[in-house]
Amino acid sequence: MTETMRNFFVLFFTLSIVISAKAQILISDVEQYPIFEACENVSLEQQENCFRQTLNLFVKENLQLPEILAKDDYSGNVTVLFEVTKEGEFKVLYVDAINEDLKQEVTRVFLELPVIKPATYNGKPAYIPVSYTHLRAHETGRN
Repeated sequence: MTETMRNFFVLFFTLSIVISAKAQILISDVEQYPIFEACENVSLEQQENCFRQTLNLFVKENLQLPEILAKDDYSGNVTVLFEVTKEGEFKVLYVDAINEDLKQEVTRVFLELPVIKPATYNGKPAYIPVSYTHLRAHETGRN
Protein backbone atom coordinates (compact mmCIF):
# COMPACT_ATOMS: atom_id res chain seq x y z
CA MET A 1 0.00 0.00 0.00
CA THR A 2 1.40 3.38 -0.94
CA GLU A 3 1.79 6.28 1.47
CA THR A 4 -0.96 8.19 -0.36
CA MET A 5 -3.45 5.34 -0.05
CA ARG A 6 -2.63 4.88 3.62
CA ASN A 7 -3.19 8.61 4.24
CA PHE A 8 -6.47 8.42 2.34
CA PHE A 9 -7.73 5.53 4.50
CA VAL A 10 -6.68 7.28 7.72
CA LEU A 11 -8.46 10.47 6.61
CA PHE A 12 -11.57 8.52 5.55
CA PHE A 13 -11.68 6.61 8.85
CA THR A 14 -11.24 9.80 10.88
CA LEU A 15 -13.99 11.61 8.96
CA SER A 16 -16.33 8.64 9.43
CA ILE A 17 -15.88 8.81 13.19
CA VAL A 18 -16.40 12.57 13.31
CA ILE A 19 -19.51 12.44 11.14
CA SER A 20 -21.12 9.62 13.17
CA ALA A 21 -20.30 11.42 16.42
CA LYS A 22 -21.97 14.61 15.16
CA ALA A 23 -25.03 12.75 13.84
CA GLN A 24 -26.36 11.89 17.27
CA ILE A 25 -27.50 14.61 19.65
CA LEU A 26 -26.67 14.06 23.27
CA ILE A 27 -29.03 14.99 26.08
CA SER A 28 -26.54 17.61 27.27
CA ASP A 29 -26.72 19.31 23.83
CA VAL A 30 -30.48 19.85 23.69
CA GLU A 31 -31.85 23.27 24.46
CA GLN A 32 -35.26 21.95 25.45
CA TYR A 33 -35.97 18.51 26.90
CA PRO A 34 -38.93 16.49 25.53
CA ILE A 35 -42.08 17.80 27.21
CA PHE A 36 -45.10 15.89 28.48
CA GLU A 37 -48.32 17.91 28.62
CA ALA A 38 -48.04 17.99 32.43
CA CYS A 39 -44.62 19.67 32.12
CA GLU A 40 -45.49 22.46 29.69
CA ASN A 41 -45.39 25.22 32.32
CA VAL A 42 -42.20 24.01 34.01
CA SER A 43 -39.01 26.08 33.89
CA LEU A 44 -36.26 25.06 31.51
CA GLU A 45 -34.10 23.96 34.45
CA GLN A 46 -36.83 21.59 35.71
CA GLN A 47 -37.82 20.02 32.37
CA GLU A 48 -35.64 16.90 32.68
CA ASN A 49 -36.83 16.26 36.25
CA CYS A 50 -40.48 16.72 35.25
CA PHE A 51 -39.98 14.42 32.24
CA ARG A 52 -38.55 11.66 34.43
CA GLN A 53 -41.20 12.05 37.14
CA THR A 54 -44.02 11.94 34.59
CA LEU A 55 -42.47 8.90 32.91
CA ASN A 56 -42.10 7.14 36.29
CA LEU A 57 -45.73 7.83 37.16
CA PHE A 58 -46.96 6.54 33.78
CA VAL A 59 -44.96 3.33 34.10
CA LYS A 60 -46.05 2.82 37.70
CA GLU A 61 -49.73 3.19 36.76
CA ASN A 62 -49.60 1.03 33.62
CA LEU A 63 -47.08 -1.76 34.20
CA GLN A 64 -48.69 -5.14 34.84
CA LEU A 65 -46.11 -7.50 36.27
CA PRO A 66 -46.16 -10.94 34.59
CA GLU A 67 -47.88 -13.49 36.83
CA ILE A 68 -44.80 -15.66 37.34
CA LEU A 69 -42.86 -12.68 38.70
CA ALA A 70 -45.76 -11.37 40.77
CA LYS A 71 -46.01 -14.74 42.56
CA ASP A 72 -42.33 -14.48 43.50
CA ASP A 73 -42.75 -10.87 44.71
CA TYR A 74 -40.19 -9.67 42.13
CA SER A 75 -38.36 -6.47 43.03
CA GLY A 76 -35.49 -6.31 40.52
CA ASN A 77 -34.50 -3.65 38.05
CA VAL A 78 -35.24 -3.17 34.38
CA THR A 79 -33.25 -0.95 32.04
CA VAL A 80 -34.87 0.57 28.96
CA LEU A 81 -32.95 2.41 26.26
CA PHE A 82 -35.32 4.44 24.13
CA GLU A 83 -35.52 7.59 22.13
CA VAL A 84 -38.03 10.35 21.80
CA THR A 85 -38.26 10.96 18.07
CA LYS A 86 -38.44 14.30 16.27
CA GLU A 87 -42.20 13.70 16.15
CA GLY A 88 -42.38 13.22 19.94
CA GLU A 89 -43.01 9.47 19.80
CA PHE A 90 -41.35 6.96 22.09
CA LYS A 91 -39.27 4.33 20.31
CA VAL A 92 -37.90 1.45 22.41
CA LEU A 93 -34.38 0.48 21.34
CA TYR A 94 -33.46 -2.09 23.99
CA VAL A 95 -34.88 -3.62 27.18
CA ASP A 96 -32.80 -5.50 29.74
CA ALA A 97 -34.87 -7.53 32.20
CA ILE A 98 -34.72 -10.87 34.00
CA ASN A 99 -37.66 -12.34 32.09
CA GLU A 100 -38.85 -12.20 28.46
CA ASP A 101 -42.47 -11.54 29.53
CA LEU A 102 -41.28 -8.59 31.59
CA LYS A 103 -39.35 -7.22 28.59
CA GLN A 104 -42.50 -7.45 26.47
CA GLU A 105 -44.62 -5.79 29.16
CA VAL A 106 -42.20 -2.90 29.59
CA THR A 107 -42.09 -2.45 25.80
CA ARG A 108 -45.91 -2.43 25.70
CA VAL A 109 -46.07 0.27 28.37
CA PHE A 110 -43.52 2.46 26.58
CA LEU A 111 -45.41 2.10 23.30
CA GLU A 112 -48.56 3.35 25.06
CA LEU A 113 -46.90 6.59 26.13
CA PRO A 114 -48.55 9.64 24.58
CA VAL A 115 -46.93 11.68 21.84
CA ILE A 116 -45.12 14.59 23.48
CA LYS A 117 -43.30 17.72 22.37
CA PRO A 118 -39.87 16.60 21.13
CA ALA A 119 -36.56 17.93 22.34
CA THR A 120 -35.14 20.83 20.38
CA TYR A 121 -31.64 21.55 19.16
CA ASN A 122 -30.83 24.83 17.42
CA GLY A 123 -34.54 25.63 17.55
CA LYS A 124 -35.55 22.50 15.58
CA PRO A 125 -37.15 19.24 16.76
CA ALA A 126 -34.52 16.62 17.49
CA TYR A 127 -34.53 13.01 18.63
CA ILE A 128 -32.59 12.09 21.75
CA PRO A 129 -31.65 8.74 23.22
CA VAL A 130 -32.70 8.25 26.85
CA SER A 131 -31.92 5.52 29.35
CA TYR A 132 -34.49 4.57 31.99
CA THR A 133 -33.58 2.27 34.85
CA HIS A 134 -35.00 1.22 38.19
CA LEU A 135 -38.44 -0.28 37.78
CA ARG A 136 -39.45 -2.08 40.92
CA ALA A 137 -42.52 -4.31 40.93
CA HIS A 138 -43.65 -3.37 44.41
CA GLU A 139 -43.88 0.25 43.20
CA THR A 140 -46.19 -0.52 40.28
CA GLY A 141 -49.87 0.28 40.41
CA ARG A 142 -51.04 -3.19 39.41
CA ASN A 143 -49.68 -6.71 39.46
